[in-house]
Amino acid sequence: MGEDTEVCVIGAGPAGLALTLMLLRSGARVTLVERATGFDREFRGEILQPGGQAVLASLGVLDAVRTRGACRLDRFQLVDGDRTLLDIDYRRLPEPHDHLLAVPQRHLLVELLAACREHEGFEYLDGHRVSELLRDGDRYTGAVVTGQGKRAITAKVVVGADGRYSKTRALAGIDAGRHDAFDQDVLWFKLFAPGR
Repeated sequence: MGEDTEVCVIGAGPAGLALTLMLLRSGARVTLVERATGFDREFRGEILQPGGQAVLASLGVLDAVRTRGACRLDRFQLVDGDRTLLDIDYRRLPEPHDHLLAVPQRHLLVELLAACREHEGFEYLDGHRVSELLRDGDRYTGAVVTGQGKRAITAKVVVGADGRYSKTRALAGIDAGRHDAFDQDVLWFKLFAPGR
């Protein structure tokens, strides 16, 4: 019996969408499964490092992401009390990626998904959750997803790109080796500049 798809990617975040686009560009058939039905939700990690910008430029989506709205940042400082722990000036890097780029993650996801939809062999199942993995001996051969009904997707490869609390990884019995005990906390928030 043939596969429904060559690669089944679980999770349509930046990693899942970028991988899907790379696979589609190489000619693979990809089914992308995402539990959410849209991109209007809370995100983390809305800063693109220079290397990430280079990857997105090579995928042909960086300019469209910038057009949706982005803010260039030339420096990054990490301060603890009166001590500067990190002071990084990105302008020392070669152009055109000599800066950080603050961009709402939904802008990135919308553009990556639009680029994926331009390729044949792409299927997007939003509003679906992985409920089990299919196996043939010691090899995973697909996933069972639930959305509006239950569907088994057979594939040559299954990729879990569904985040730090990955259901796919848990179903595969893979220990993430997470360490949640740190002596520092990280706080992030958004401030809206007056007049913008």
